[in-house]
Amino acid sequence: MTNIHLFIISISLSCLMFGQTANAEESSPATPEKVEVASKAEPPTASTTDATTPTSTEGTDKDSNILIVNKSEKLSDKVRSIRDAIEVVWFKPESVADEKAGTVRISFAGTTKPGTRVYLLSNEIETVKGDKKEKMVLKPTELKYLPGLADPRGVFLFEMTLPPGNYEIPVSFVDPAAQSINAAKSFILLLNVSYKEVVFGFREMDGRDPFTPESDYYAFGGGLNYAVYNKSSPEVPAEVRFSSFKIPSLRFGYAKTLDPKWRFNASLLFAPGETQNGSRVPVKGGSYIWTNLNADGIYSKETWKKTYGRYRVRYGVRTGLQLNSIPFLASTTKDDNTQSVQNVSMNYLSVGAQADIMTDDGFSYEVFMRAALPGLLMSSIDAKDLMSIDGSIGGMYFKKKSAWGYGLYWYGNWMKFSFSEKDAYSDKNVSGTSDILFSNLEFRVLYKY
Repeated sequence: MTNIHLFIISISLSCLMFGQTANAEESSPATPEKVEVASKAEPPTASTTDATTPTSTEGTDKDSNILIVNKSEKLSDKVRSIRDAIEVVWFKPESVADEKAGTVRISFAGTTKPGTRVYLLSNEIETVKGDKKEKMVLKPTELKYLPGLADPRGVFLFEMTLPPGNYEIPVSFVDPAAQSINAAKSFILLLNVSYKEVVFGFREMDGRDPFTPESDYYAFGGGLNYAVYNKSSPEVPAEVRFSSFKIPSLRFGYAKTLDPKWRFNASLLFAPGETQNGSRVPVKGGSYIWTNLNADGIYSKETWKKTYGRYRVRYGVRTGLQLNSIPFLASTTKDDNTQSVQNVSMNYLSVGAQADIMTDDGFSYEVFMRAALPGLLMSSIDAKDLMSIDGSIGGMYFKKKSAWGYGLYWYGNWMKFSFSEKDAYSDKNVSGTSDILFSNLEFRVLYKY
């Protein structure tokens, strides 16, 4: 009987200990809003999670926290699908600076599938100094919670201690159902570390940076345009003014990434318009086509990127050539009061600024403004003192793993110049100023190549 009592007591104690362990594991993870709490509970390492350790021959180095990957293994469709299904949402890192020690402790956190393991892909990270990259070996004392494990709510946390600088750090996530470490989804963490703040970004290894806007695509757009034209001249008895609202305007576009700093963008716009007779000055000719062909280079540096919560803004300089065919009211009739609409060329170099607003959910936005460089106007008429400012704002969306996307964009251009023309009938000079305000709203379909 005594043996039976001891057996029953031992079973009861085992159940009680198991229940306390389970409750402790459920209460330790932090909520996404309070990432700092997670630092108080160290996630279990791979050595304590044998139930989820992959059954393949790969794994982690017993003497470190590095993931060992068999790169010669051919990925099966099943392994590839497991890897592609891993979703990781990063939170903005928190940092604590220790200027006396010359280091910054950075806490990384985010959410993924519960039970997903987090590894450092290599303890050899890259430091970025200008255009050069150098190797740096992380010591075990500079890492915390790696390997790590996402808690039952999918929250993961790890820490690194680094001196100020720019870094690229490889981190991998392994699904708990994976039978091969090669099913890991890996990221390169892009860090700009200073005592004041840590600017954080990332890109998928063997994939594009989720914060990078689509830069290699063809575009086709259609929309509507509105234009207002003014001409003022002492030889014309009244100011000539007309407005035009027309559809459809058509655009063809092309974009290409040349290297990490330079991108190329070209587009061709056709926008129809129609003149109207004024109350005192009649206009002949009627319709016209506003044509704009531009070819721009966009320059941006890695240090020109800033992260604001879930948005990253990349600033750049945009410069290039603009070829325009615009409407011009010419005094070319026997009656000086009558104007005839003509298309004239206005070609010039422009320079300006651009900002790309990027997210990690397929949306990206673009804003730019340019101004014509003075003294470089090439025109089919005697024109000078050109002032031209144009700009655009819009956004695009690409569904994940789809080559097709769509966007909505507005483009505007204000142009003013002085002119001098010779009346074809009276043989006298007619001089004055013209200004045009052009606005175009369009829907675009985009195709990644």
